[in-house]
Amino acid sequence: SLILPVLGRRGRWLAAQNPEWEYAAGGEGLDETTWETGSRGQRLAFLEALRERDPARARELLAASWPEEGREEATDFLAVFAQGLSAEDEPFLEAALDDRRKEVRRAAADLLARLPQSQLRSRMIERLRPLLALKRGLLGATRLEVTLPEACDAAMARDGVEPKPSIPSLGQKAWWLAE
Repeated sequence: SLILPVLGRRGRWLAAQNPEWEYAAGGEGLDETTWETGSRGQRLAFLEALRERDPARARELLAASWPEEGREEATDFLAVFAQGLSAEDEPFLEAALDDRRKEVRRAAADLLARLPQSQLRSRMIERLRPLLALKRGLLGATRLEVTLPEACDAAMARDGVEPKPSIPSLGQKAWWLAE
């Protein structure tokens, strides 16, 4: 989006000549038929432009085509939701948490974590609550006691907690807490 104002008409034309530059072709002049028949880059540009103008319609179009979208497309399309993210997006993003594709679930969880009143944030806070305790010592010093989670259940995995640590030096339970 930062490149588009600088490119001008010639730059957009040039970008349209190379499939790797389609992201720079911009969404102007594209309509809803682009969503049905366009290339991945054109569809992404259209969704970005529509998300600016009409976030609800962008969400409707993506929801309608969601089952047919590939892993990379779905992840890229979800990234567009960061622009203008609102509570109205939450039901769609909650449904995306049930997607079979790990990258899609992760992208949806990241977006939901940005919504202050989201159900995901509430669930994460409730998971953390029994694991943290503020203790007052004999001399009045306060310390935080942390209990590590015992297991990573299916509900935690759905909410974006990775069951297996990606940092080898971190133990599994510590990893779950960090997640």
